[in-house]
Formats: sequence, C-alpha cells, structure tokens
Amino acid sequence: MTLGGSATIWIAAVASALLGAGREPVYVGVLEPPQEHASGQSQQFHVRVAFRFGDGRWSAMPHEAADENALAKLAAEFPREVSWTIALQGKSLGQVSSVRPPAYSGYSDVGLENLNAGSKPPAIRDSAAAFGTWMGTARYRPLLAVSGPYYHDPDQWGHFEAPAAMRKKAVAAFRRQIALDMTCDGKPTRGYPDSAILIYGKPYRSVHGDVLIALLPDPRRNRCGGPAGDQWQSAWFHLKGDNFRWIGNGLTLLDIGDYNGNGATEILFQYDGYDRDGYVLLDPRDESKIEFSWSYH
Repeated sequence: MTLGGSATIWIAAVASALLGAGREPVYVGVLEPPQEHASGQSQQFHVRVAFRFGDGRWSAMPHEAADENALAKLAAEFPREVSWTIALQGKSLGQVSSVRPPAYSGYSDVGLENLNAGSKPPAIRDSAAAFGTWMGTARYRPLLAVSGPYYHDPDQWGHFEAPAAMRKKAVAAFRRQIALDMTCDGKPTRGYPDSAILIYGKPYRSVHGDVLIALLPDPRRNRCGGPAGDQWQSAWFHLKGDNFRWIGNGLTLLDIGDYNGNGATEILFQYDGYDRDGYVLLDPRDESKIEFSWSYH
C-alpha cells in the first residue's frame, strides 16, 4: 500500500510534533559584550536569554513588568543555569555557562545571566561598530548563544549583489511602508524621490532564492532637530517570490542559523531604538516574528 502525499505530510507533521514534545526546551540568547562607562569601568560579558523553543513553537522570554516588584519576580521565569554554544555564521566559537541572578534590579537587566567562573567568552571586534545600542557602541560585537548544538545554516544564506530591478522594487516597498517628514512640518509624506533611499549594507540570499535587504533614508534628508525616529533607521525587508514583506526598523542582522534542529533557519536581529533595545527572531518560512526587548527608564 502506498501513502498519498497528504497522508505522508500529515504523518511527518505528527512525528515532528511528538518529537518536539519530548525534547528539552531550547533557549536562544545573545552573548553581550562589556559596555564602557564614563567612570572607565566596564561590565563583564554576559548572556541575555531572549527566546525559548518548546512544545513545537518559539516564544519570547518574559520581558514586561508593570513595576519593580513584578520585575524582581521575572527572574524566576528564566532557566537557573544554562550551558551555551557561542556561534557566528554557522560556526561554533566556543562554550560558556551562565547562571541567573536572584532578581532583576533594573528594567534593562531583564534576561541577563552572569557567566560562571571558568567561562572564556569569545571576543570579536569585526563589525562591532554596526551594533550600537541606546547605551552606546561596545568594543566587541554581540554573538549568538544557543543551548543546543543548533547553529548551522542549512539554507546557506550569503551576500550577493542585488540587480537594479530588485533594488528599485525594494525602494517601492519602503515607500509603501514608511512615510518621512522631509520638511519638518509634522506632515510625513511618501512623495520622496527614489534617490532619498539608500541600500544599507549588502543584501543576503538563501539557496532557495529568498532575499533579505535593508534600506536607509539618506541621513542628509533629515533636517529636523532632535533624535531621529525609527522611520529614519535601517528598514529590513524579506523578499519571498515577488512579495516584499517589512520586518522592522532599527534592526541589525546578528546571525542566521537553524536554532532548534528542525532543518530550517531562523534569523536573529538586534533592535536599537529610543530608550529601548532588544532582539527579533524571524522565521522566513511563514514570516512570523517575535520580539524580546527592554527599556532603560
């Protein structure tokens, strides 16, 4: 007897769900580098636990608290101790372990775990300047931390040169998504020229033909005073087929890999905004995304 295609897919889905149900949860975090302070002192490397894969789905770790009492109780929602693989671009850079604090004392501490004695975190200077935060730019770049041996990229994402037609369509997608206040009169418009939007960095393409591309409004066009809003930050789009889907503004691509061992990649971004930082995890198969973020005040 030969099973039909639908039956085969259904059996595979059930088997995958059963396998996922019996697994330990997988945590994804970020090895964050020390931040320099005006006093000349710097913090230590630490891991911020941001996402959890369990019961067949990804979720963000708890990160919202109404007051300081609720904030202090959030620590109990995080794993007591975790062994991490630190990786970048599909390659392991080493292992560290972390332990959670008894409580969080500030909103920007949510998810932080201290490294255990003996952990030797890898320190990468390359591209560090791209990962600015509300607190400034560190000497080293943040790195993926995953609690399982899951960091390879089966979809083989890599840089490529986007053709002119694709760049033009990307600018059109930017215009549909984002209005800009070009005259500082409080009236954002989508009537700006294509030349006002720049391709930010190099686009990425997977072996399946999906594309990640970032665009940035020309900073010289922003003549308004005060901090630039998210609309003036880099905006990332996912191109699947002929459809450009907006991912978010103020993002920097941190890593791409299969973080739960299911054979498909997830994409991890760092987010930097006004008085708020965080991470975004994108599943390019269905373009779903989840966010873990924190404020400073």
